[in-house]
Amino acid sequence: MLLFFSATFLNTVIGATYFMTNDPRGNYIIASSIQQDGRLGFSRAFPTGGLGGYNKPPAKPESQIHGNDPLSSQHSLIVSDELLFAVNAGSNSVSMFTINPHQPTELTLEGAAASGGEFPVSVAFSRDRRTLCILNGGAKNGVRCLLLVNDPQTRRRSLVLLPEMTKDLNQPITTPPGVAFSVSDIIFTPDSSQLLVSVKGSPVDNQTGYVASFTMDGKGVLNYPRGALTPFGLSILPGTGLTTEPVLVFADPFGGGYGVGVLSSSGFMRASVMVPVPGQIATCWTDFSPRSGHLFTTDDDANTVTESAIDVKSLLPRIVSQYRIPGAPNDASIASLSDKDVLYTLAPGVPGIQVLSLATAGSAQHIQQYSPVLPNNPEIVLNTGVQGMATYLIRN
Repeated sequence: MLLFFSATFLNTVIGATYFMTNDPRGNYIIASSIQQDGRLGFSRAFPTGGLGGYNKPPAKPESQIHGNDPLSSQHSLIVSDELLFAVNAGSNSVSMFTINPHQPTELTLEGAAASGGEFPVSVAFSRDRRTLCILNGGAKNGVRCLLLVNDPQTRRRSLVLLPEMTKDLNQPITTPPGVAFSVSDIIFTPDSSQLLVSVKGSPVDNQTGYVASFTMDGKGVLNYPRGALTPFGLSILPGTGLTTEPVLVFADPFGGGYGVGVLSSSGFMRASVMVPVPGQIATCWTDFSPRSGHLFTTDDDANTVTESAIDVKSLLPRIVSQYRIPGAPNDASIASLSDKDVLYTLAPGVPGIQVLSLATAGSAQHIQQYSPVLPNNPEIVLNTGVQGMATYLIRN
C-alpha cells in the first residue's frame, strides 16, 4: 500500500471515492478521502494483483465512443456495502477488496477470481443473492456469475462459479475488442430478479445494439428499443423496481443521448423513448441524484454533464441544465452527504476527479478539480486510461 497526500487534508473524513489506474503493467485502485464539504483530500493506492487493458482504437472515423474510455463501459469498479470489486481486463480477472468502514481509504485485498471469459469490462453485485456477475467483453464474451461464500475456518471470503448463470453473448468481437458490437454495462434490478446487460451495435454497419434481460432461472430476453443504436451505461430510476416495474435509463451516444423504458417482470421493455441531448457527442454514462431524483449523464467528448428530470408516471423527460466540465468527464458516482448530494466524475483528461455540488436542483456548482499527488513511483501511472468511479460513505 502506498500513501500520498494532497494539500486539501483539512476537515473530517466522511467517505471515499475510488477509481482504477487500469495500467496494463499493473492495475491499482486509487482511494481518495471525501471531506465534510464534499471535496476530496488525501489519496492511497492499492494494487489489484491484476492487469489493466485497452480496447482497440476505432477503425473508422465515424466512431465516437473510444476517446478517454479504453474499456468502453460503465461499472468497471463498484462498491456494495464494505465490498469493492474491480475488473482487470488485461488479466481476465476481477479483484475483491474489503473497505475499512471507519477509514474508507484503507482497502484490504481479499483476492482475485477468474472472469470466466476474456477482457472483463463491467461488474454487478447483488447483496440479497450474494452474487457477483461479470461482463466479459473480448472474443470469449458473455456473463459469468459467482457466489460469495464465507469459509468459517479461515474466515476468508471466496467466489464460486454459478454454472446456471453462465450466458454467452456470442458478439463478433476480438480480444482486445474494438468499439463496434462491444458490450457496455451490467446491473441488477433493485429486487435482484433481473440482470441487465447493454450491448452496442455498429452504426457504420447499420446494426443496432440491444439491452438484454436475464432472470435468475436462466431465461433471457433481448430488447431492441426503437431508435437505440449503441446502448451504454445503465441506471434504474429511483423509486422504481421494488414495488413497481423498474424504469431503466440507458445512455446511447449514437442514439443522440439516452433512452428510457419500463421493464416487465419477464424482462421485456415497453414504452421506451429516446431523448436527444443538446450538443451531445458521446453521452455514455448515467447516474441518479437520490435527493432530487434527477438523472445526470456525462459526455467526455463534449466535456458536458447534463441534468434531466424524468416523470415516473409519464416517462416524459426534461433537460434541466447542462454544465461544461473540463477533462473529459466520464464514469460518475453520486454520494448523498448530510446536507447535499455530490457528483464525482472521473476526468481522464486531468487526470483526476471533477467534483460538483448538487445542493440545488438545476444549479450544480463545480467545487473542485482534484488531481491525486502521486509519489515518484514508476509503477503508478495516471493517464487517460484511468477507469471506473464509485463512492463509499461512513455510516453514522
